[in-house]
Amino acid sequence: MSELPPPNYDPYSNSAGDSSAPPPKDYDPYGASSQTTSGVPQLADPMDQSMNVGLLDMLEHGNYMGIMESVHGVTQMAGFKEEELKEKYELLKRYQNHPEHGGKVTAAYFAGMVLDPVGWALPVSKLRHIKTGWDYLTKAAPMGALSGGIAGGVGYVDEESGQTRAGNAAIGLAGGSLVGPAAVKIAKTGAQVYEPIGDMATKALANPSVSGGGIGGFLGYSLGEDATQEDRLKHAFLGAVMGAAPYAGMKGFDNLYGTKSVEAVGKAIIPNYKLADDMVYAMNRFRAAGGIYEKDFTELTDGIRQLPMEERRILYRMLQSKNMGLTDGDFDINLVGVSSASREKIKEYGQALVNLGLLDDKVFTKNIDDYLTTSYLKHEQPMWESTEQKFTSGQHMFRMRGKISPPTFKKSMWDKGQTPDGTDRSLWEVIDDGANGSKFRVRRQWTKEEKLKMGEIEDAAFAMHKTGRMFARERALGELFEELSVSPEVVFRDNFSDTGNVTIPNNPIWGALGNKTVSKETWEQLKILRELKEPTTKSQLAGFYKKSNGIWKGTKTILEEAVHLGNVISSGHMFDMAGGHWSDVGKAAKNMYLKDDMYQQMLEDGVFGAGYMRELDEGANEILKTYSTDANAYLRITGSVSSIGKVLDWTTKIGKQIKAGLWDNPGKLYQLEDNIWRASLYRTKLEKYTAEGMDIMKARGKAARDAKEFFVDYDQNPPVLNALRHTFLPFFSYTYGTIPKLAQIAAKNPAKYAKWAMTYYMLDELGTGLNVLPESYIEEAKKYAKDNPMFGIPGMLNARITMPSFISDKLSPNNDNPMSLNTERYFPGGKLSKAEGGTGQIPGFPDMVQPGGGLAGALIWPGLGVNQFQGTTIPEGEKMDAAVRQVLPNWGGNIGEAMEAVTGSESYALQKERRAEGMAEQGIGRHPRSDDYSPATAVLSNAGVRLDQLDINKMKRRIRSKWDKKIKDKKVLLGKLKRETVTNARRAEHQRKIDALQAEIRRYKKLKQQALQNGE
Repeated sequence: MSELPPPNYDPYSNSAGDSSAPPPKDYDPYGASSQTTSGVPQLADPMDQSMNVGLLDMLEHGNYMGIMESVHGVTQMAGFKEEELKEKYELLKRYQNHPEHGGKVTAAYFAGMVLDPVGWALPVSKLRHIKTGWDYLTKAAPMGALSGGIAGGVGYVDEESGQTRAGNAAIGLAGGSLVGPAAVKIAKTGAQVYEPIGDMATKALANPSVSGGGIGGFLGYSLGEDATQEDRLKHAFLGAVMGAAPYAGMKGFDNLYGTKSVEAVGKAIIPNYKLADDMVYAMNRFRAAGGIYEKDFTELTDGIRQLPMEERRILYRMLQSKNMGLTDGDFDINLVGVSSASREKIKEYGQALVNLGLLDDKVFTKNIDDYLTTSYLKHEQPMWESTEQKFTSGQHMFRMRGKISPPTFKKSMWDKGQTPDGTDRSLWEVIDDGANGSKFRVRRQWTKEEKLKMGEIEDAAFAMHKTGRMFARERALGELFEELSVSPEVVFRDNFSDTGNVTIPNNPIWGALGNKTVSKETWEQLKILRELKEPTTKSQLAGFYKKSNGIWKGTKTILEEAVHLGNVISSGHMFDMAGGHWSDVGKAAKNMYLKDDMYQQMLEDGVFGAGYMRELDEGANEILKTYSTDANAYLRITGSVSSIGKVLDWTTKIGKQIKAGLWDNPGKLYQLEDNIWRASLYRTKLEKYTAEGMDIMKARGKAARDAKEFFVDYDQNPPVLNALRHTFLPFFSYTYGTIPKLAQIAAKNPAKYAKWAMTYYMLDELGTGLNVLPESYIEEAKKYAKDNPMFGIPGMLNARITMPSFISDKLSPNNDNPMSLNTERYFPGGKLSKAEGGTGQIPGFPDMVQPGGGLAGALIWPGLGVNQFQGTTIPEGEKMDAAVRQVLPNWGGNIGEAMEAVTGSESYALQKERRAEGMAEQGIGRHPRSDDYSPATAVLSNAGVRLDQLDINKMKRRIRSKWDKKIKDKKVLLGKLKRETVTNARRAEHQRKIDALQAEIRRYKKLKQQALQNGE
């Protein structure tokens, strides 16, 4: 590290006495002076005061030294903090020799050593393999010995007592062989003892009053950053009452008046509301099957898309004709192979629908060569130009095609040889003879000329694409109906009566579920899957914004390098907290790489389901897509139907490549980052459930559900969530899916939180130990850093890890402040730090639930002059640049420079890198106002590795500035109040207002001093 400046050095302050610059090299934190120099606390000699402390302080020191044994040993081996460590252990020995409390301190020390994760890591991590007494001897003992040997070998060595590292390792090896089985036994017993408590807590959370009260209490505690601890507790209590009250109130109202408000709210906010587990498992498999079948068609369609447009037109006519176009003049011998393959694929799926009861065998046999989808421009054009209702896939599949006789056409007219339009009678066929009171109807196919007049899209690739999507969905639906039809959880027995239940119509479109009785919730879900609910005009118009918003969300997620890193690490945390076995990660990766039987089973069970890309694909799939309304909108602009060939050729060859490079590949990577964890957790949970004796299909369904929901199931879209993610909170799906799971883990297995807290604490202590700066100075710097507790939970450790000197010196050689890795974005749940109530922010609300507004907000907020992310005002003349930054990806480096050349706006990432490069050129380590970055740390920050320089001067200046603004605002109000002219009748009340404001100013000044003394 470069030479440290003198204690009172501050290049950015006029007052040397207020500086908190790094201490000189000869700084001794345990020196005789108890005064502070330059803001660095200089502690009194603990040796002189060792016997003047209370028992609790002694026990705390002993326990801490035991827990930190391995950390101190590594620090000692690295050659850091030798004198400080020696002083700490001398103090420990003095406490252990205390005439009254020495034995208790020693016990606390050994208890701490037991808690040292290094000694517990191996035996406890293998708990699932320890099932019998023999396992305790043959597995737990060797693992304990290994852990004990490692812990002893890396522990602190008191050389003055004659200790050696090899001797400590030998003692640890022997002791570990005895402690290992005990550790496993204690861990297993503890888990068994807590299990009923966890089950009760989990059930309690399922009660809306309890969960609502918990959320209300959390929000109440968080509100009011100026509040005292007493006030926070009051706010938490009031918040809990307010959070619990709505459900209790609605339930009472429903009981009193017979309303269904609880049910309405439940449907609006709870995914899969009142659906049986079998229904949820089956829907997962349905979605998976649909994707598999659609991909089956895609492989065929992709080959057709590579053909020139004219060949695609001829192939389309060949597929439309029963004799492959031989008699119609539309025939190409070179296309016979692909035509035959296409027909066989259609027949294969048609036969599957027959087998599932969705399609009548006679109808299928009769129309076996006529199931290729026919599309017309009037159905495919944009919604604001369409004059006819679009068809859903299910309706289109079973809809009667061609021209059907009007109601005015009678059977008597047909018997006389007449036809509805005067065309040749041989073209028509009777589809309903009018028997049994039905209406007489006849039908004929559209002629080639009629189809062309209606704007028929003569493209085999487009037709096969749409046909494949419809067949894939119908086949998956049929299998869903078949699976549900035999589930006693979904289908009720014949004599089961309940006014809320529904008997499904005995219609082929319901397959095996026809005439079966299900709950009303199941029926409503089935109607959604069957697509019987028509899209409204409002929802169609909203679709355009959804597409644009989906694209914008992608620029802030899959196109951001930092997001990918955070996604991998946070998912890893969640995997562990969900009970995943780390050994399954490698096995799952192998399954996915080889695409073996286990991988195929995962696909069938819907493990991968609809990940984040599905949510983005509401709009993202529309980008430069080869076939759909966008291409046809262009046709209408050009006014030429024949230009479809040029448009589709362009989108096929060029658009597909652009989309793949800019969107699909980053999306696939993002999806893979999630899927590896889903697959791993599926393996873990499947092993667990089958070992418990659960039926294999139920075990598979439950394991798949866990694998999806612990990593956010984007297939779950209750109305409230849909409304929020398309408006105020575009990324709320992640929060909505993750927070309940974190609450479930906290109730069922709180040890997971303790484990990660201990892990990060140890890493932070190790970084502090391997640092040339004094430990007391580093602790002082961390005290002023912005509070961002792990998982966003008040009271948890700050999500920071102090970096060793060899790392900070390498990455930022011109900066002498402590460096810490900010890990808040590496935890599940997102960034939970609370906003301070700046411009455009709701004070006390976590950043992730500040109403940003998605794409609309990215344009509107800058237009209003508000930087909502930073809580600041945007100066005039910079609003357009701010809007561009909000809309485009935050890229640095060469890509950022290329984007700047096109847009004229410098991204935040590029700005950060350039400022760091400029400071490095001038040899400046600290910036007067902004966060300090070196060129290396700026690049790492943009990649998701945020390394903060903890500058005490700057952090204190920010604290002072924040409170000075609050005080100034109050003084402005006080000045206005004092200048007011009041009547004698109001004078006393006016004076009370003045006194209240003056008291508030005094309180703020006191809080300012406390913040400057103790940190935020």
